[in-house]
Amino acid sequence: PIIKYYLFKQSSGYVLFGEDVTLEERIRFNATQSLQTNVNRVGELLLGEEDAKRRIARYIKDLENPEIKCISIKISTIYSQISSIGFEETVEKLVQRITPIYAAAKANPFINSKGEKQYKLVNFDMEEYRDLSITVEVFKRALSLPEFHDLKAGIALQAYLPDSFEVLKDIIEFGKKRISEGKSPVRVRVVKGANMDMESFE
Repeated sequence: PIIKYYLFKQSSGYVLFGEDVTLEERIRFNATQSLQTNVNRVGELLLGEEDAKRRIARYIKDLENPEIKCISIKISTIYSQISSIGFEETVEKLVQRITPIYAAAKANPFINSKGEKQYKLVNFDMEEYRDLSITVEVFKRALSLPEFHDLKAGIALQAYLPDSFEVLKDIIEFGKKRISEGKSPVRVRVVKGANMDMESFE
């Protein structure tokens, strides 16, 4: 209990421990400070496909919450059998899993500060290096579905990976093509990368 207490205390500045009511109170408080909240639920390790289905349902429930306007997800939380060897099968399965999440982002719009209706934002967080190409391909392939041509979505790239620069150029071209076709833009967030120390060690 003592260790748990200090863990909670040390991480309270950036990890919120609580259920929906506590979360909504924090989001409303952030809004009074002109801050937008990106909900990123921790705990990536899946315990099988049933757990993956529960995570997908949780993401959809978050998007149905009027207080939540932006969420971040990792591909490892929606499919437990990710395989670089089975690239095509993995990408196809992940596109199927992300489709209802993107659909929920469209089905639960909100009115932004300009008084305009806006779809909620779903960000893809990047994970281990081995999942980079899979994550990017799922992002592009899912957004290329006809029903998501008017949906703006985001993806994070890790600055410490040399490959990220080429991936960024690829996503920029993908985004430019979308805009030229009258579709919604894409959003790229460049991050330091939480896995840097671990992957440097490996």
